[in-house]
Amino acid sequence: MASSCTRTEGVEEEKGGREWSQLPEELLELIAKKVGLLSDYIRFRSVCKSWHSAAWPGNLRPHPPILLLPHNRFIDSRSFFSLYTGKTRTIFVPGTSNKTILASSCGWMLLLDIAAIGVSLRNPVTGAQIQLPPPTSFGERPGLDCSYLFYRWEGFLSLGPDSSQRDWVVMVLCHDGSKDIHYCRPGDGAWSLLKANSAGVPSSVAYAKGQFFVLDRHGHLTIYAAALAAAAAEAAPPSRVLSSLLPPSTVPAQYYLGKASEAELLLLARSSMFAHRSKYLDNGVSKDFLLFKLDLGARLLEWSEINGIDGKALFLTLGRCSMARALSWARRRLCLFRRDPMASRSGKRGEEEEGPWSQLPTDLLELIAKKLALIGDYIHFRAVCKSWRSAALPANLRPQRPLLLLPYYRLTDVRPFFSLATNSVRILSLPESYAQVILASSHGWLLMLRGTALSLLNPVTRAQIRLPRPTDFYRPGCSAPESGVRKSISFIWNASLFSSPSSRAHDCVVTIMVHNWRSGRRHVHFCRPGDSVWTELKTDSPAPLDSVVYDEGRFYALDINGIVTVYAAATCTAIFSVPAPIIAAKFLLVKLSETELLLLARDSRFLAWDDDVRKDLKLFKLDLSGQLLRWSKIESIDDKALFSAEDHCSMICASDFPGCREDCIYFEAPYDIFQRFKSKFHHIEVLDIKNGSYEFICCRWEKPSNDSMKPIWFAPSLC
Repeated sequence: MASSCTRTEGVEEEKGGREWSQLPEELLELIAKKVGLLSDYIRFRSVCKSWHSAAWPGNLRPHPPILLLPHNRFIDSRSFFSLYTGKTRTIFVPGTSNKTILASSCGWMLLLDIAAIGVSLRNPVTGAQIQLPPPTSFGERPGLDCSYLFYRWEGFLSLGPDSSQRDWVVMVLCHDGSKDIHYCRPGDGAWSLLKANSAGVPSSVAYAKGQFFVLDRHGHLTIYAAALAAAAAEAAPPSRVLSSLLPPSTVPAQYYLGKASEAELLLLARSSMFAHRSKYLDNGVSKDFLLFKLDLGARLLEWSEINGIDGKALFLTLGRCSMARALSWARRRLCLFRRDPMASRSGKRGEEEEGPWSQLPTDLLELIAKKLALIGDYIHFRAVCKSWRSAALPANLRPQRPLLLLPYYRLTDVRPFFSLATNSVRILSLPESYAQVILASSHGWLLMLRGTALSLLNPVTRAQIRLPRPTDFYRPGCSAPESGVRKSISFIWNASLFSSPSSRAHDCVVTIMVHNWRSGRRHVHFCRPGDSVWTELKTDSPAPLDSVVYDEGRFYALDINGIVTVYAAATCTAIFSVPAPIIAAKFLLVKLSETELLLLARDSRFLAWDDDVRKDLKLFKLDLSGQLLRWSKIESIDDKALFSAEDHCSMICASDFPGCREDCIYFEAPYDIFQRFKSKFHHIEVLDIKNGSYEFICCRWEKPSNDSMKPIWFAPSLC
C-alpha cells in the first residue's frame, strides 16, 4: 500500500493495476468493518483520503482492554499487555512523563501531574488532551500538610464514546483520612465537592443516570443525587443522599464496583480467604467470588445475586473492575480476568531440541563471536545453545563503548541508559537498584549506596557483591545541633571503583571520600571485595581533597588546588607530592596509560557561546616513570576519547569503536552552563580538542526535576 493516492513522477503505473483510491466506497466500508486491531485500523485510514473517509473512528470495533503494566512515571514510555496478541508492547506516549495515571475509560487516561499539580484527560492514540480545573482545593485543612497526599489519589471516570464531553464526569477520591470526593466535567471552571457521610471510608465511586454511587470498604453503598452545574462557569449545588444499601454478603470480602450497563451496577465480592488463589467464573460456578447486580430502574433498589454476566468479561486490577463484551478475542465468555500479583514466575519452558547450528565447528563459532561488537549481540549469541555459549566466553567480549546512565529517580527499579552506538535510550529493569544511589561505575560494575549499605552490582549479569558497612565514619541522617537545621553531619563527596571484582589480579579497590560538615575535611577510606572493614587513608593535605585514583599499589590524591599526593596503599603513608599547574581551575584526574596520569583543568569562569573553548580547557600529563615528576601541558590525547561526568572521568581508545571520535571529550552535560537551560531534553556535548568545535547529541530524554540522581558513564561488561 502507498501512503498517498498520487504516484511519484517517473514511476509508471502497473498494467492492469488499479488506484487504491478508486475502490468502491461500499467495499471499503465492508473491509473496514472486518479490521479488528486498532493498529490495523489506523494503517487502513492512513492509505489515502477515500480509505480515511470510509473508516470512521466511531465505526471501530470494540477493542479488548489492554493491561498497563507497572511503569516508571518519569519517562514517556509505557508497557502494555494485549490479550488479543498475547504480547507486551512498549509504546512511546508523549506527554505522560512525570505524570501518574489515575484511571482509564473509553480510550482516555486521567493523568495527574504532581510537579505542576494539574489534572488532565489524554487519549494516547489520537494525542487529544482535555485540561481539567486545577485541583488546588484538594486536601485543604488547617494545620495539615497535604503535599504528600498526591500519591494517594484515586480517579474514576464515567465516559461515553457516543455522548458529548459535557456528559462525562471525572471523579477523584483523596485517601487523606477524609471522605471527600471531588468531581467535575470537561469545561467546568472548578471542581465540585461531594462530602460522603457513609460509615466507612469510600473506596470506589461510580456515576450513572445523574447519580453518584459511593462504595465504602465494608460494602455499604450510598447513593447521592448528582448536583452538576448547568454551565461551565456555574458552581454545582450541594449533593444530597437518596438511598443507602447494606453489603449483600455477610462474609468479610473485598468489594469491586462497576457498571454492567447504563441502567445496572455490578458488585463483585471477593472473599479474603481466597485472596491468593486464581479462579475463573465459568458457567456461574465459583467459590471465590460472588456477583451481585443492582437495577437502577427498579422501584426497590436492592442487590440481587447473579450467576453470569451474559456474554461479557470482567477485568479486575488493584481494586478496580471494568467490563467489556467478550468477542472473538476471548477464549470463553462469562470469564473474569484478574491480574494476580502473586502469580509464580518460576515456570520454565521445556528444553527445545537443538538444531543443526549446534554442530558448527568450535573454531568457526569463536571466529564469529570475535566479530560481535555490541554486548546485546554477544548475549544473544551465547543464548543459542550450549556449544555457542562455550565458544563465546565472557572474558572474550570486546571492550564496550560507555553508555550514559541518564538522570533517574532513586525510588524506582528502572534505570535509563543512552547508547552512543545506536543513538537511543534503553530502559533496564534492575530490581536490585531500587532505592539505591549509584555513586560510581567502572569495568561494568556499579557502586551503589542505600543508607549505610554499600554494594557492587553488574547490571548485565546481575552479580552482586556486598561491601562492609561504613558505620564507623559515615552516619547519614544525623543532625547538626548547632546549625538548627536537620542535615547529615557527613556525606559521601566522591566514590570510585578501580579494576573489576572478577579480575584475576585481585586488585579491585573501592574508595569513598566522606565530607564532614563540622571539620570541613574530607576523609578517604578504601577496601577490597571480601574485606570486613574499611581502611582509612590518612592524608595530611591542608586543602580539601577532590578525587582519588588507584593504580598498582599506589593512591594518587588530588586536592582542590590541583596538588597530587602519592600514597603507598600497603602503609597508607605519603611518598611524594606533585605541584599543581599554575592555573585556577576545576580539576579532574584520570589514568591515561599504565605509566601516565592525565589532569583535565577547566577554568572556573564562564564562557560566552562564541568564545574559543580551548582557552577554557587545558590538559596536563604526568609521566610516572620519569625522574622529575611534574605536569607537562599537552594539546591532544591522540587516538583516545575522554568521557567526563560531573566528578568522574574515564578514557577509552576511540579506534577500537567504530563511530567514536578520536581526540574528543564527551561531556554528559552542556559544556557551557548557560546552555543547560536552552534545551528541553538532556543531551551530550562532544568537544574536539584540536579545533575546539562542538557537536550536540540529543538523548531525547526530558530534563528531570532537581530530586533526580546525577548521570554517570557506564561501560557494560560480562565479567
